[in-house]
Amino acid sequence: PATPTPIPSPSPLPGDVFLVLSDQIARDYALSPDAGRVAFLVPGLVQGQFVSRTYVAEIKSKGVSALPSPAGLAPGDQLSPAWHPDGKSVAIGQLPSGGEPGRVAVVPLDGGQPLFLPPPDKGFDQPLSWSPDGKFLAVTSFSGESLGNPGPSRLVFVSVNGQRPAAPEGAAIRAVGWLAAE
Repeated sequence: PATPTPIPSPSPLPGDVFLVLSDQIARDYALSPDAGRVAFLVPGLVQGQFVSRTYVAEIKSKGVSALPSPAGLAPGDQLSPAWHPDGKSVAIGQLPSGGEPGRVAVVPLDGGQPLFLPPPDKGFDQPLSWSPDGKFLAVTSFSGESLGNPGPSRLVFVSVNGQRPAAPEGAAIRAVGWLAAE
């Protein structure tokens, strides 16, 4: 896994730190809500296959550990870690497996059981970001069966309660973040 390397920030941000992960193969970095950890993907060998797995780096201690792999989590590729707003869990996408669509697992850092969000009818979801209240996860939902053949995509908001409202089909929409309603 990558080793975090703190780099002092350029002025005028004295005291702030910008984190650079030195391992060139790591990707899909996500900063925790408290800015104390970074989740990212690293390819590795699992059950004889090269797959991307999620790791978490502690910025201050420079410690790096694999995200827990609780029961029910598929051994295949993990996609785009996204921190839950409470900072206690990370959402990861999974590719379709065994004829079932890929689903998003919300994995607690303490090793508890994951929460699985409702999957698409076919294809897979790639996490983007959580709503500030943690009730919806914005995902890019692909209709294909793999990263090599993802098929058409759509912006979807997946609820922990089972809803999957989608942005208008065919629209070239990209999520950039959430705004608090006033």
